[in-house]
Amino acid sequence: MQASKAGNGSARVEWIDFAKGVGILLVILAHTATIGRQGSAIRGLTFSFHMPLFFILSSLTFRYSRDMGELVRKARRAAIHLLIPGVVVFALFLFWPYFYNKPLWNSDDYWVRELYAFVFASGVGQEFAGIDVPAMGVPWFFFALFFGRTLFDYLHLKYAKADLVFHCFLVSLVGVVLGRVQYLPMSLDVALAIAPLFLAGCCLKDHAVWKRPVRLLLVSLTVWLLTLWLEFPNLDNWSYLELACRRYPMYPLCYLTAVAGTLFICALSILAMKLGTLTAPIVYLGRNSLYMLVIHCLDGFWYRWWGAPGRQLLESAQRIVANLVVFIAFMLLKTAFDRAVGRARERKTSRAN
Repeated sequence: MQASKAGNGSARVEWIDFAKGVGILLVILAHTATIGRQGSAIRGLTFSFHMPLFFILSSLTFRYSRDMGELVRKARRAAIHLLIPGVVVFALFLFWPYFYNKPLWNSDDYWVRELYAFVFASGVGQEFAGIDVPAMGVPWFFFALFFGRTLFDYLHLKYAKADLVFHCFLVSLVGVVLGRVQYLPMSLDVALAIAPLFLAGCCLKDHAVWKRPVRLLLVSLTVWLLTLWLEFPNLDNWSYLELACRRYPMYPLCYLTAVAGTLFICALSILAMKLGTLTAPIVYLGRNSLYMLVIHCLDGFWYRWWGAPGRQLLESAQRIVANLVVFIAFMLLKTAFDRAVGRARERKTSRAN
């Protein structure tokens, strides 16, 4: 969810920011509306592409390394940008129980479970070596994005395009199989499995599908809904793509569904930007979607602002509004802090001169 860049330059691509803004709102919606057939339908439609959208767009806007030195430098920067937020969110949930359950800190079982939770960084819980390993939750995304894109950067550097497709799907197949047998530490099996999504974003750079957004909208919508229907024919049986749960229905068809759903949102975003009405807030949200994801990870702390059990659409709307309020407050504080730091640096420079 890094800031969008043009594929070969530094100019921002606003429709990509808009697509990310829509995507992060859909993430919150899909994590809230889960009850009954209505919730199942909303969840299935959204889960089929909402996290892949960020992997694909991340690859679409990323300039891949030209040598190993550049790859290492990019990996270091990405680790700061992606892994630190994941660790910070995990630490907040780790130490928060201290304030209302101090005896828990004397429990060896608690610390062992949480250590395993960090090591595996999984979106869902599991059992390992007889230990009930709790889920890390949404922060799994940070780890999967970092390791997955770094791996694809290496594959992109090592193999020509003709061989890259084969190796991406080979790596992906290994990740899918491992995910069925044993989750790997740091969600590495997911990082392997999503290699084709980064490939899709990389390949889309070379095609001018964006020039005909209406055609793109119609074709992608048709492919998305048709393939999703094949994977998710029964609303009472969750069978759509869900990366955190290592669910890859009709693999690799589910990746075609994810790409088509992503392209549908992209086409909508292009058309929305052409209309130019009330797009700026969504663009701004998408440009800072990493911060919004962190806020979403923490929104259990202000559940009383948005919780409406049994009324999932109302609860979804209230959750989105509550998170937006926190997001705006955070961005105002961040802007003020950045300006203060900038002024301090200017004064230091002027004194040095």
